[in-house]
Amino acid sequence: MSADNSAKNNAENSAEKIGILGGTFDPIHLGHLMPTQEIAEQLTLEQVFLLPAHIPPHKSGTIASSEQRVAMVKLACQAMPLFCLDDRELKRDKPSFTVDTLTEIAAQYPSSQRFFFIGMDSLLSLQSWHRWQDLLLLTNLVVSERPGYSRQHADDNLAAIIERHQVTDIEKIKQGHGQIIFAQSQQFNISSTELRAALKQVTSIEVNNVSPCEQLSEQLTKQKQLSQYLLPNIVDYIREQQLYCD
Repeated sequence: MSADNSAKNNAENSAEKIGILGGTFDPIHLGHLMPTQEIAEQLTLEQVFLLPAHIPPHKSGTIASSEQRVAMVKLACQAMPLFCLDDRELKRDKPSFTVDTLTEIAAQYPSSQRFFFIGMDSLLSLQSWHRWQDLLLLTNLVVSERPGYSRQHADDNLAAIIERHQVTDIEKIKQGHGQIIFAQSQQFNISSTELRAALKQVTSIEVNNVSPCEQLSEQLTKQKQLSQYLLPNIVDYIREQQLYCD
């Protein structure tokens, strides 16, 4: 199963370090992109694959279709060249498990050093992931802080895993995999769920015979708490597709 050509071609022609960020991306926002870009620069990554999940194992579904979510990811990649789309999970007709995706990427780029981006909330639930023991054989875990979550909440088993694999100095990251890196970056206290709710709220009232979705662009301009989290081209796409209005 091949990745989107933009990811494949860029990875084959760039350095051997590959960053990987998966998610529902419903919608993709700067809370996904800006911290990842900041950390990628610290790790000297030249490319980060964005992996929209088709059927997330831990979620019941998405609002935007797979086609709409991948379109928004492509728009993000246009605005921020560090990122490129990897669409392999969208081609699956079953739940997307991280270990399967990382196995495919490792086979496709066998000489690469891989860095998988997760939040602290995901690290704390690591032991519930499908074949979680294999993840550190396939990648390094790059962990970002999340409001309300701390490694102090890890149980004894996870705390021992962290202690065994943690790299405390980003300059001392070795070749290969199996390292856990706690990265510092700017924090965006927003989620896609909160953005969808906010988008629905600002488009919930019809004014002057203008439909809610037709008001969206103007409302987002006025709503700083929304516009600061969404790229302008994605705002335009959401308006054109009339997403998150109902």
